[in-house]
Amino acid sequence: MKNKWIGTAAVACLAALALVLVPGGVAHLFAGATTEPSPSAAGESSLTLADTAIPARDVRATWSHPKARYVTLAGDHFEFPHPGAKLSEDRRTLTITDKGTYVFRGDMTGGQIVVDVPDGRVHLVLAGMSLTAGEDAAAITVRPGASIVRLIAEAGTQNTLSDGATRPSADITEPAAAICSEEDLVFCGTGELTVHGNYRDGIYSRDRVILSDLSLSLFSQEDGIVGHDALLAQNAVVRAVCGRDALKSNSLREGRGYVYLASGSYYLQSGTDGISAAWCALLTGGDYTIRCGGGSSGERGYESRKGIKARAELVISGGAYDVDAADDALHSDGKLALTGGSFTLRSGEEAMQAKDLSVAEGDVSILTCQNGLAAESLTVSGGTTRITAKKNGIRARVRVESTDPGFSLYPEEKETPVAPPAKFLLSGGTLIANAAGDALRVDGDAAIMGGVAFFAGPEISGGDPSKVTGAFAVSGGTVIFSGRSSFSFPCTGNLPAVEITFGQRREADALIGLRSAKDAVFTMQPPYAYRKLILCSDRMQAGTTYSLLFGGTLAEDAPVFSFGVAARGAACIGSFSAGQGC
Repeated sequence: MKNKWIGTAAVACLAALALVLVPGGVAHLFAGATTEPSPSAAGESSLTLADTAIPARDVRATWSHPKARYVTLAGDHFEFPHPGAKLSEDRRTLTITDKGTYVFRGDMTGGQIVVDVPDGRVHLVLAGMSLTAGEDAAAITVRPGASIVRLIAEAGTQNTLSDGATRPSADITEPAAAICSEEDLVFCGTGELTVHGNYRDGIYSRDRVILSDLSLSLFSQEDGIVGHDALLAQNAVVRAVCGRDALKSNSLREGRGYVYLASGSYYLQSGTDGISAAWCALLTGGDYTIRCGGGSSGERGYESRKGIKARAELVISGGAYDVDAADDALHSDGKLALTGGSFTLRSGEEAMQAKDLSVAEGDVSILTCQNGLAAESLTVSGGTTRITAKKNGIRARVRVESTDPGFSLYPEEKETPVAPPAKFLLSGGTLIANAAGDALRVDGDAAIMGGVAFFAGPEISGGDPSKVTGAFAVSGGTVIFSGRSSFSFPCTGNLPAVEITFGQRREADALIGLRSAKDAVFTMQPPYAYRKLILCSDRMQAGTTYSLLFGGTLAEDAPVFSFGVAARGAACIGSFSAGQGC
């Protein structure tokens, strides 16, 4: 074993590495009482009260109306002896022409419900009904006019809606779903609803789709639920198995194309993306199980197969997420911010990817991926993040697209774009990265100002614990690098540090501890095999002698880093005196 004391150096200025958080409005969800995301989530998200508010009366689970009109589904026709709607000659199409409450019971094949109301609210109470549309029709069609259409699944009932497998027009640009609406579409109640999208989509609205409380099972050939302008949900139980995207908002109009999920339980199995937002997505709670494109072991393709994707920003402040995606597990073309929640991620590409990525809170476990956290500007300020990567654990780089990717007769005249420096900043929390390539790879500047980090590269070859092309300053916290024996100290800073090279391979999980004459500094459990360790910590002091302890045991539930704790039965394998400078 070789012990080497590493001296101190000046700390580079870190101000340029700080990420600026984009200010936004406060997001609310009304359902009787007001539900608000955490203050940090409100500050991160661009969604406002107007974007996410759901009036309680729109999602009220109970209904009672003295003028309710009852509709019977009688095998092959509707029975409706009331005003407010009209029946076709064969009594297979019921067209609702007046606002109000309509209660549906019974079973029918070959029918269709059409809502064609010029103004007002329409309430469709599903009170134990099954409707299978004709072979070329939607089960429910809502035409322009009504201010809102509510589908209420009555408590204790099971309901089914299915469309036909063809359409008269083969225009793929026109929406086609089992339930297709031109107006706001609300699904509520505490009953159960099953939707079969046999032609393309399950549920589609050109305006908003809102889910609250009900239990929804959905099977579709293409997209599951599409709220063109917005998709909002609270307390719903959703199970969706879809050929393409499961939950989606795809409007490109300014201020539209967003997803807001406040709570509930979601099992999403999709051929392409699990949750997709053309603008932004805000998730403040709920339990999510998402499987996309066959999972992390699925075949790669040209289509997007991401777990949760947003074009401009993705903010998650709470909830539990189990994502297994062929592409990125969490993705944003702009900003991705985690301010809470627990995450188990498996990815065939990047576990998290964005232009600006920040982890402020949360418990993240990345079990498999190519690159763990990938962004141009990456900040970790809190929470616990564990990464196992086939390439790089942390990957900070700026992507530059070629202006002329095509063939040229004069390639020497082409200008190669030069990427500006990327940025990585660790100021708090716990970050553990293990990679077959580089555990920390930054094409630019990096800084560690606080928190705890463990960067583990390959024990023999293939990568390093750290590879930073620009300035790398360590001014606070505790950071450990482990990897091959030829790895050298990677940074500058004013922290005491010790470099330990072992004569033979050290196995994972064997405890390493640091202790002064009076107190234990910390004990750590390297989760991966190594041949060299470099330890830097602001918990060491100049002029103090420390002993290096190896082996022993800690409590079974002890964290990877246990500060102020010494392992029972550990043996001293060396000592050194911390000095100021070289």
